[in-house]
Amino acid sequence: MIIEINSKKDENKKIIVKDKVCHIGTDSSCQVQIKHSTISAKHIKIEQDGSKLFVTDISDSSGVMINNIKLEPRQKNNLFGTLPTRNWTRNTDFS
Repeated sequence: MIIEINSKKDENKKIIVKDKVCHIGTDSSCQVQIKHSTISAKHIKIEQDGSKLFVTDISDSSGVMINNIKLEPRQKNNLFGTLPTRNWTRNTDFS
């Protein structure tokens, strides 16, 4: 999967993750590390299941918003099913 990080401060970054599960956070064990005061050690989990992507807020307190919708903590969300997908690019070729 390709994760694109958009930042007002930095240029956009594209990160290729070959695992089926990706953790995003400040912790060194995360595949994608973002050093920012609003990001938890383990903040977001993204899982690939076939052509579906699921995102889960695993942060302790910061919370996660996608397209201005706050995710419920610890609830698995189908990125292309239950969440509005404007501004998202769907690529089902996860090879």
